[in-house]
Amino acid sequence: MSNQNGLFSFSTATFASENTVKNHNKFTILEENSSAQEEKEKPKQEENSSGAIAENKQEKAKLVKNLNTLLVEAYKIKIDQILDNLKENIKENSVENQIKALTMVLIPVNSKIKIIETKSDISPNRKEILILVLKHIKNNLDSEINNLLENK
Repeated sequence: MSNQNGLFSFSTATFASENTVKNHNKFTILEENSSAQEEKEKPKQEENSSGAIAENKQEKAKLVKNLNTLLVEAYKIKIDQILDNLKENIKENSVENQIKALTMVLIPVNSKIKIIETKSDISPNRKEILILVLKHIKNNLDSEINNLLENK
């Protein structure tokens, strides 16, 4: 982090986005392993009645939803820590410079949200997680910028 004209330049947004993608890739293995396990269980499922298959699909959907919620909450905790560190690092600057710094992070986050929403080559689960995490970042930054503007 370097100080240029009283404003800290940093790549927190890039770091947060890259960190989110890297961490999400770790959890993608769970999804892939789940798919491999599902293929192994296909012969067993064919033996079950259609009611049991529907029940298994519902259970799997519920499990995936719970895992997604857990992932999003874990990301939110980590992101909140990163944003708190950012706010701590810029609190000695003027309000205008704090707003500029937060806006420098907000702009790439907004563009990442738009990119992810338009991509079709991302799995629905991954897309949902990334969008929820990025929207959490956006909401926190918007909130902090609004607080700074009100206290100005």
